[in-house]
Amino acid sequence: MTHGRPLVIVADSADGLRRWLRGELERRRFDVQVTASGKQALAWIDERPPRVFFVSPFLDDVLGFEVIDRMRASEPTRYTKIVLVGALFRAYRYHAPPKSLYGADAYIEEGITDEEFDKVLASVLKAPAAGPETAPPRAPLAAPGDPLEEARTLARIIISDIFIYRPTRARRSIMRGCFEEVFAEDLEFGSEYFNKRIPESIRGNRDIFREALQEFLAIKKKEYLA
Repeated sequence: MTHGRPLVIVADSADGLRRWLRGELERRRFDVQVTASGKQALAWIDERPPRVFFVSPFLDDVLGFEVIDRMRASEPTRYTKIVLVGALFRAYRYHAPPKSLYGADAYIEEGITDEEFDKVLASVLKAPAAGPETAPPRAPLAAPGDPLEEARTLARIIISDIFIYRPTRARRSIMRGCFEEVFAEDLEFGSEYFNKRIPESIRGNRDIFREALQEFLAIKKKEYLA
């Protein structure tokens, strides 16, 4: 670590993206810490709040959105600049910027030009702090000590975030009854991530992810027909 340089923390499960961001940021003379763990990122942030925090939606242990929620709820990090990161190095791709940044200040994907990257950095470093009121309402975290409800909440968040990134296409496919076919790749990735996060001892013989999916589709269809 080079003292005197502004700190940037990067949290992403994809090694390729972490290496890419480290290189881009270090040549712009930032101190950079990288991790695949949301918990590790939060520990670093508590120790020394960064000037900018880059985070992807999916991390090895918690959702990136959960990390953002916790930062926005804490006074020391409430106004820390956050950049939400999409990726091309992984199989799951968003294809387009999300409709909501969930409390982040900006969005990037790796592979953007140097000029675009510099514009994003300039915008978050110079823009007024974004207060917690800018974050849209999210599913509340389950009460501690209720692992089954925590699992259901995680499944709902993953599924709703698939919808958030492509709402028009999602709505059309829900009304036509082909959401699972249209978003098969996204749902497969989401299910794998869910199973990685939730141990079999909690999942048991139930398909919690699919139950949450069916609940989500029923609610959305009823909402559209109202």
